Amino acid sequence: TNDSSISSVNPELYSSKWIFFQPDIVIDAHFGVIWRLKVNLASISNMITDKCHLIQLLLMRTGGKNVILEVCRECLEPGRQVNLAVIGAMFDYLNQAYKILGGSASDLLPGRKYRNAVGQREIYTQVFVPFSDNP
Repeated sequence: TNDSSISSVNPELYSSKWIFFQPDIVIDAHFGVIWRLKVNLASISNMITDKCHLIQLLLMRTGGKNVILEVCRECLEPGRQVNLAVIGAMFDYLNQAYKILGGSASDLLPGRKYRNAVGQREIYTQVFVPFSDNP
């Protein structure tokens, strides 16, 4: 149904009256509305310059696997590549998440830190193969 009272709500941005529930719920009791936030991970990956922190963030966000693979590819691209120590730390985080999740995020238990696991096959086919001379 089209409720004109809902469409006329014009809440202020970042109100001190908002109530937040982890990880993505915002309630404005004054206007009687609730929102679910959706983070644009691709945009965030362009904003965070520290690739290790970015990988940690993406590992904890649902739907971050493809963005993780893209970040790994970008970090190896000629002209955009990062320090070898940074690449090593990024892969350490990926390995830690893979070890904890056992290769699958489908059996995720509440309270678990990681939401994504990136396996060797995915790293090989989507990160390393694009850089080979004969794909």
